[in-house]
Amino acid sequence: MSLVLNTLRCLVICLKSSLLFYPKERKDEIATVETINNGKSIFEARWDIDTSWQCLEYYAGLAGSMAGEHVQLPGGSFGYTRREPLGVCVGIGAWNYPFQIACWKSAPALACGNAMVFKPSPFTPVSVLQLAEIYTEAGVPPGLFNVVQGGAATGQFLCQHPDVAKVSFTGSVPTGSKIMEMSAKGIKPVTLELGGKSPLIIFSDCDMENAVKGALMANFLTQGEVCCNGTRVFVQKEILDEFTREVVKRTQKIKIGDPLLEDTRMGPLINRPHLERVLGFVKLAKEQGAKVLCGGDIHVPEDPKLKDGYYMRPCVLSTSSSCLFLNSLK
Repeated sequence: MSLVLNTLRCLVICLKSSLLFYPKERKDEIATVETINNGKSIFEARWDIDTSWQCLEYYAGLAGSMAGEHVQLPGGSFGYTRREPLGVCVGIGAWNYPFQIACWKSAPALACGNAMVFKPSPFTPVSVLQLAEIYTEAGVPPGLFNVVQGGAATGQFLCQHPDVAKVSFTGSVPTGSKIMEMSAKGIKPVTLELGGKSPLIIFSDCDMENAVKGALMANFLTQGEVCCNGTRVFVQKEILDEFTREVVKRTQKIKIGDPLLEDTRMGPLINRPHLERVLGFVKLAKEQGAKVLCGGDIHVPEDPKLKDGYYMRPCVLSTSSSCLFLNSLK
């Protein structure tokens, strides 16, 4: 119980530190690091940092209200429940929302009196260190929030460690399956947030402006590197041509380039293997009969400093086939 109370105190301190004593410049600093870390536009990164603070605020407020239950039973007896910390929790993050995911996993763990060992993706190792600094500056005791860098071997070690009580993972389905299997050997509870292939359905009575904006955001947020992006768009045939024209026109206007510039809306993909994978998807889609309406190829920015970046023009594919592999592959 003393650990829980101490954690609550630290979370409140952390909340006050982040919202009251860290000015806008601190948030901008973290957003800049996140942009360099991940490649998303500074515009999006600021949004991520704001929602991360909201996560800390929510769980700091929730922590004091978590209590057990008392139930009166027949015969004058009663039953009660207690909420107790699990112990050491492991969080394994993805590379598309590094700082935000670290907050999502650590805030509830700490609010419930647990310690957390967080392993970021090896592709985005930097911004979570700033979260660790914030916790430390706020007064969180050493050992309650820990960052461990590494790849698959590190993740395997954490999942199989006998002192770990719970594992939370965000990432791909194949990796999530392996984590579930490894953790099951120690009978550890596992929370998985894995890939998806979300559909977006546009009916003929829609608000066209709202539908087009929604489709663009649902597909190209964070360079399209989001598990819940609406990358399958089904449009009622009566408005298909109008909707498609408008989506293509606006897609072609998306500003690609240096993600640290204020007017950039799409930065580079996370790394070269991922770029080549996405280009391969476009090639295979064309071979299966899909029509490329715009984009789908490498983009070379005008700035020579960006020539080695992993830039790709946003792509719109058209197909009437329900069997196309892109309809089921993230």
